[in-house]
Amino acid sequence: MIMKSTSLQDGLNMAKLEIKENVMPTSYVRHLYNVVTDVSFDWHYIHDATFEEQRTGSPSFSHLLYNNGHKSPHFNTFIPPLLEAVGEVNLIRVRLGCLLSNILNPQNNTHVDFEYPHMVGLYYINDADGPTCVWTEDGLQKVEAQSNRFVLFDGKYKHASTCPMAMPSRFVITYNFTQ
Repeated sequence: MIMKSTSLQDGLNMAKLEIKENVMPTSYVRHLYNVVTDVSFDWHYIHDATFEEQRTGSPSFSHLLYNNGHKSPHFNTFIPPLLEAVGEVNLIRVRLGCLLSNILNPQNNTHVDFEYPHMVGLYYINDADGPTCVWTEDGLQKVEAQSNRFVLFDGKYKHASTCPMAMPSRFVITYNFTQ
């Protein structure tokens, strides 16, 4: 668990979303991409990218980096983008997701990650044509999946990932935390 938070600085404010570009050095982004695309990386198949128990959305692959106090051996590799973009926080869950190209059902289920107050941070490892959709009081906001981009928003907002259609895959780290 990481303690205390600072606010996102020098980011673009899109309605209720905060976006920070070029969070990490290019060499570190390449390192993260190489880790997640290595054949030895431990991915787990899930039938629905949004809800583990359902089978209505697009299948995907997931790796829980942090959940209920348990850390993956890869935790320390994937936590620097959060520290750089936001600072220290109280973690709830950190999930690495891999969405594959899906032209038949690209948008995944609309949801909130948790039913209690929390923040959501998204860090895109690679460029992909599948945006993240976030519904705020200001309406639908779409954020393109661009490598080295960090997006921050209140976890009360419904959101949905979108599978890439032209690109083969979309890698994103989802950080759930409180400040």
